[in-house]
Amino acid sequence: MSIRRILILCTHNSARSQMAEGWVRHHARMAGLEVEVCSAGIQKTHVKPEAIRIMDERGIDLSHQRSKTLDDLNDPFDFDLVITVCDQAAAECPTYPAATLKRHVSFPDPSGKSLAVWREVRDALERMSAFLVGCLARGHIPKAEALQRAAWPYGLDASHGSPANAGVQSGTMEAIDPKITVNEIIAQNPDAMTVLAELGIDTCCGGSEPLEKAARDAGVPLEEVVAALSALKEAR
Repeated sequence: MSIRRILILCTHNSARSQMAEGWVRHHARMAGLEVEVCSAGIQKTHVKPEAIRIMDERGIDLSHQRSKTLDDLNDPFDFDLVITVCDQAAAECPTYPAATLKRHVSFPDPSGKSLAVWREVRDALERMSAFLVGCLARGHIPKAEALQRAAWPYGLDASHGSPANAGVQSGTMEAIDPKITVNEIIAQNPDAMTVLAELGIDTCCGGSEPLEKAARDAGVPLEEVVAALSALKEAR
């Protein structure tokens, strides 16, 4: 199935879905993937200034985006993939009435929290978006579980609504351990996805595999993979 249009849904379309729209559109453009990306909510409010600020830190401009409901979209019931990005307990998540592919990925609401929490959610949304686009570019539509693992490779504490990987800062890479998974490598630095893909490493279906096995399956010497990732680490 070809994915032409993606819709990201949340309650107010003011933060998580807006950031996800920005990230998916960014990664699709970088990958040369022609796809329309939209976001909406069940209530129309405004794009929160914290979302605009922290996305601007990563070079993504949300200042032109506005809060929308389905009624504000063109052909609102003609999306090929719909992703909801509400909390783990999706009781208040909006439902999409049309028949299409649907995925739910849980993200805690950062509203009223510190900017550090906003950045954790922002970076998790980027990991999910990069993983999604990487899969779609290879003709694969990931399951919700895979998207959730890509977003939160160290787990999400649903009882507290806070990231379990709060000590991991996006954009930094620890010492490269070939036994950790490809998803964990990408979680430390989303730019690693491009490096691994260029080496022929499967960052989509093989994301849950240890780096050493992923390299072996791709027929690439592990030393070459580690060297490329080390160079990326030094460049940061």
